[in-house]
Order: sequence, then structure tokens, then C-alpha cells
Amino acid sequence: MADTGVKYPATVSTIQETGDDNDWVTPAEVVSDNAVYANIIAASFDAPDTSYLLRATNFSMGVPAGATINGILVEIERYYASGQGRCNDYDVNLTKNGSVRVGTDKSTGAIFTTSPAIVSFGGAADLWGATWTATEINASTFGVLYKMQATDANADGFVDFIRITVYYTPTSTTYYQNAGEGNTTIAGNP
Repeated sequence: MADTGVKYPATVSTIQETGDDNDWVTPAEVVSDNAVYANIIAASFDAPDTSYLLRATNFSMGVPAGATINGILVEIERYYASGQGRCNDYDVNLTKNGSVRVGTDKSTGAIFTTSPAIVSFGGAADLWGATWTATEINASTFGVLYKMQATDANADGFVDFIRITVYYTPTSTTYYQNAGEGNTTIAGNP
């Protein structure tokens, strides 16, 4: 099995859905592991408020055409400010078209830690309850839809990055080699 290596989004935006309470400050900061954070630190971010939907897409995955997708790993580094209200994961979803949630919501409602920590969702053999093609994974609209929730009054939540690794099996290719008196078939991966 091969993998794409860690990929970060090139496009980030927020969407207010029904019931969402607070927008993200500097959401574009989730595009790299640089200790600069998208956040919500508004005094009005109180339990059970939810953030706007954070949409991270355009990961430039580079999965070879025809490959079988085996699993998708999403990693998010986040924390809440010690001494302030706590936050938890509310939605962790994948999208094929940049707006519609696909498959299983991987959020377990886990409370953030008080120092930056990377949390993993999915994995090398986890398809998130959906089917995937290399074309869908490579699309600029493939990505992650994420929300956090305030679990106390005056919650302060921070997200450094959202990144994806896709695990796949390349298509088996048959090569032909001229062996002089006929053709020899050599099977293998490119």
C-alpha cells in the first residue's frame, strides 16, 4: 500500500449553517503547521454554541489514476485556552464537492486539551463509510468540513492545521518486453 504523504489545504473558507453561532478568526491559518491559529475567542462563544463550518479543500493529493483508495487519515491540531471555557470537536466530515458531507461524522465530541495536540480521525484502512475514486480524492473540492463547540461559558478554541493523508493501492499494470522469439509478460506496479 502507498500513501500520498501529508497534504495541507490550499483553500479555506467558513460557512454559516443553521444554528451556528460564531465565525472563525483567521480561518486561513489552518493551511500549515506553523503555530499560528484559526480561533474563536469571542466572549459570546458560550455552551452550547457551535462554530461556523470550517471548510478546508484543494489538498493536491496526487493519487495515481485508477488506484484503489484504502483509507483516509485526517489530523487536526487544536487546543483551548487554559483558564477559559472548554471546547470540543462537533463535526469532522469529509466532502467530495466542497459543501456536502459524505460518509461518517468522525467527531466523538472529544474535549480539546489545554496545550496544542494533534488528534487523528480515520486511518489507513478507514473509508469513512463512503466509496472513493482517485478522481474524487484529487479534485480541488475534496476536503474536510469541521466545527467545534463551546462546552463552557467564554470558550476560547484554537486550530493550527487540518491535514490529510490518503492510503491507496496503485493499479497493477502489465508490461510487455520483447524477448527475441516472442513476448514475455512482466506483471507489476508502475
